[in-house]
Amino acid sequence: MKSEFHAYIQNEIEPFEDVDIDLSNGINKIHARVTGKSNSLPLRSEGIGKPKPVASFDEMISSLEKRIKIREKDKCRLQILIRENSYYRISYFAKLLFTEKPSIRPSFDNFYALIKLDSYIRTSVSRLTPTIEMFAKSTLAHVLLTIKKDSDVYLDKTIYKYNSTSDKKKLNRSLSVCATSIQREKSHNESIKHYVSFHSGHIPIWAFFDVLTFGEFNMLSTRLEKTCLGEWFKYIVDNRPMTKSLLYIDAHAKSLPSFFQTVQLLRNASAHNSRIYGKRFVYNPSIKLENSYWTFYERKSFQLSITEVSKQIHSLFTGLMIMRFFFACMSEKKIEKWNKFVYKLKCHISKTKFVNLGGYLGFPDNWFTLLNIETKN
Repeated sequence: MKSEFHAYIQNEIEPFEDVDIDLSNGINKIHARVTGKSNSLPLRSEGIGKPKPVASFDEMISSLEKRIKIREKDKCRLQILIRENSYYRISYFAKLLFTEKPSIRPSFDNFYALIKLDSYIRTSVSRLTPTIEMFAKSTLAHVLLTIKKDSDVYLDKTIYKYNSTSDKKKLNRSLSVCATSIQREKSHNESIKHYVSFHSGHIPIWAFFDVLTFGEFNMLSTRLEKTCLGEWFKYIVDNRPMTKSLLYIDAHAKSLPSFFQTVQLLRNASAHNSRIYGKRFVYNPSIKLENSYWTFYERKSFQLSITEVSKQIHSLFTGLMIMRFFFACMSEKKIEKWNKFVYKLKCHISKTKFVNLGGYLGFPDNWFTLLNIETKN
């Protein structure tokens, strides 16, 4: 008769790390050593090919000159640009310079301005998204503590979806990932060390959320049951200080997890120095075809359809509108911070020629009106 053996292993095993485990079927025990699996390079492929040859600076110039005009005096600036950003990163921008007439070649200055535009958006997103992360954690902590006046409220299963076996497994997995983060912080985070030493390891929700990454926080918040989500949504939207600020997007309680995840994924792309211009993002905020947002979205080439909306959802502009949604729910001071970014973005765009705002960024013709937040009450 087949006998099943069971064992528990630690959450994470590093490549080549050995872990000793004891397997048991309730009667017999077996000792085993498990080694973490590793990957290797080059990646396995069915194709046939050799490593890409290394290009000289002259060869890099020759390749770029197929798309942009490079004068002799531009070469020094180009060399600095390559040294500080790598040819691999900047060369793709030459392909993204938009011109309706192939006979007109953009200049090096046009090329450089596009790279600066991308850099400004990327650094601005990295600077602005922590405000939304802090807002998310603070508002949810307040709501949960209002529902249940218990600093360990995040451990209460009643605030989560917990009916099906799948729900239970997903929640337990999420809490385990969060617990692993707390364990990592235990040795060097003074706040966590305090709660371990003086409160028997009970970490209050405000310290718990503070330690979690935005991704871990979002993973846990997606498990919230609908009543908690509803209270969270009300606290964010109905209690916004600047009540006359249009949100444009029809949102509801179930929208929140996808909205915050959109901000997280946009932040991750920016923080990892990914190219923003011309990028298709993997986020998928809940903005359906029937959402009134699309009645405000004015673009000549845009036709309201499932195909077009599905394409637009993954654009930079949609990500920025989600960021705008949350800033519009904050104080006037925070809104001013956002509007300053929008105004400077307008200045950068006005200095950048050969830019395809609609095709590569998803910007409508009235993008400035939509992104700017009116604060007159």
